[in-house]
Amino acid sequence: GQYLRVKEEEQRAAGVRPRRSPTPPPEPQSVEIPYSDLHYECELGQGEFGVVYRGMLRGETPVAIKELIHQGLSARATRSMLKEAAHMVSINLRYPDARIVRLYGVCVERPPQNIERRHYGLVMELMPNGSLFHLLQARGQDLPLETRWLIAMDTAHGLSTIHQEGLIHRDLKSLNVLLDG
Repeated sequence: GQYLRVKEEEQRAAGVRPRRSPTPPPEPQSVEIPYSDLHYECELGQGEFGVVYRGMLRGETPVAIKELIHQGLSARATRSMLKEAAHMVSINLRYPDARIVRLYGVCVERPPQNIERRHYGLVMELMPNGSLFHLLQARGQDLPLETRWLIAMDTAHGLSTIHQEGLIHRDLKSLNVLLDG
């Protein structure tokens, strides 16, 4: 905590842009996001659990939309997913500087019949600089010690926050450490 605050103050004084958008989207009334509020732009990647797309939320907020591969969720599993999403949204709102990718909500609505899209999707903050994995692969050399330290501290800070809330990440790896700056 303290190290991060001091570092952010130094960066602001040096004219470095803030790590997070100063004006997050308004607090949602519900974590359910209608399919019609999403605009898909392009595929960003695929993983074990889904396909991630760059898109826009309500025409104004850049987002990452992770369509889940598994689509056969029961009503009980859907309720559980929505409950967990509501918990994550509340964590994001209570800890805006926690180094956790913001979850804006979940789309559980089926798209129109003529669109080849899945209907379970997580709508998250878009991290423009991709993953730590891709950064390491692209550089082909070691990161400076200060950069490694900042990434490690930010990751630990985010994990500490979700652990305090009784959640466990379950899939921590360089592909899931997303970078915004």
